[in-house]
Amino acid sequence: MKTIFKLLIASVFFASCGEADTAVYDGTSDSQTLLSFSNAVYTLPVLVNATGELEVTLNSSTVSNVDRVFNISVISEESSADPATYSVPSTVTIPANSNKGVLVVHGMDVGLEDPKVLTISFATNADGQVFDANKAIINVTQVCPVDRDSLLGTYAAVETPGPYNYTVIAEAGDAPNELVLRNIWDVDPNSRTSVFVSEDPNNTVITFPPYLDNFLYVNATYGNAYVDVRDAALDPSSVDACTNVITLNFRVTVAAGSFDASKVVLTKQ
Repeated sequence: MKTIFKLLIASVFFASCGEADTAVYDGTSDSQTLLSFSNAVYTLPVLVNATGELEVTLNSSTVSNVDRVFNISVISEESSADPATYSVPSTVTIPANSNKGVLVVHGMDVGLEDPKVLTISFATNADGQVFDANKAIINVTQVCPVDRDSLLGTYAAVETPGPYNYTVIAEAGDAPNELVLRNIWDVDPNSRTSVFVSEDPNNTVITFPPYLDNFLYVNATYGNAYVDVRDAALDPSSVDACTNVITLNFRVTVAAGSFDASKVVLTKQ
């Protein structure tokens, strides 16, 4: 099997003595090296009142028999993060006989109630080294460990389309990470809808059991109705443990088909 790699031609500019020279990667020359970060945008999650870290990879299209060191800098005019909230190494090394170098960016929860932006870049002026993208945006975001028991209680629900407003009660389910929600969709205050928080406290995604195991109520026209998330177009359901807000996206399914998608935002009272 043949694998074909398509390299985009990138134009880059190097400043020297007040004048700009242009280096273009042609994708064929053995004397050129294309450098780039592995992603244009990253997220650095920082635990509330604690720290977090993010690995950022610098890729090279070639391998060298010696270490290659590149300077790393913060673009302050494109960053909103306070320097007290992050630590960025001054250099990144691509080891000999490798085409990847990893720098670890650390985040600290200092005034991170609102997400902040950190923009970093690497510099090169060696002959034959050009870059596809020498800039990466890092969203520094405060996250709180997700604990099932801390989510128990009474919630104000806002459902769209609508909007509809009602009250939902969250109770402990049989499984350690199971929440049982009473009155989802505001059709029966005694209904019991199961959702599951991740066993990883840093994972904010909420999952559902198979829809036939998640009976909601008996519809007067269509019979048994279930909470269903099989539609790939639905956004993931999630929890923000810092604000105790749960966001659910699902459809209600009956034997004849499914109702329109619903988004329910639950805010703990």
